[in-house]
Amino acid sequence: EYTHPEDLEKAKIQLEKTIKEKAKIHSIDMRMKHKQGHWVWVNSRGKIVKWTKDNKPLKMFGIHMNIDERKTKEEAIKETKVKLENLSSQVPGVLYQFQVFANKKICFPFISDGVYEVFKVTADEIYTNPENAFRMIHDNDRKKVKDAIEKSGRHLNPLHETFRLVLSKNDIKWVEVKSVPEKLSDNS
Repeated sequence: EYTHPEDLEKAKIQLEKTIKEKAKIHSIDMRMKHKQGHWVWVNSRGKIVKWTKDNKPLKMFGIHMNIDERKTKEEAIKETKVKLENLSSQVPGVLYQFQVFANKKICFPFISDGVYEVFKVTADEIYTNPENAFRMIHDNDRKKVKDAIEKSGRHLNPLHETFRLVLSKNDIKWVEVKSVPEKLSDNS
């Protein structure tokens, strides 16, 4: 009676799964009615500590933690992401965020769907394998581009580079890249 009606079925399924799989920890985010009558987000976390002889749960210890603040922040992030995606879909070319970590690993935390127009690969293909953004750079330009990225990141100077993409044997396209690097707290 205290669980939000929209979360009740999900909570039941999660609890049944915990029991069936004898999982060590049961954890679910759901809304529950506060004693003052309003709904709050909680993380319900528990552990079955005693079972009956016929393998039914007998005793479970747990805690409900108020996660309203976290859920509010998550929702704000989702809304911002949707706005950014909507805005970036209106811009010609590709908007992107490119990250190089201290161990030289790379990723694209954000890349607009316009990437397909330029690179003929989807944003998902680049998220899955960031090297897909570099594999089509013309062999004669690839080192120049990678060196320019490294130098821009090292000195935190704007990057402005023009190079060729080889989309197919007969389809070579010139592209121009502009970006401004910044040092992040994790030293990437």
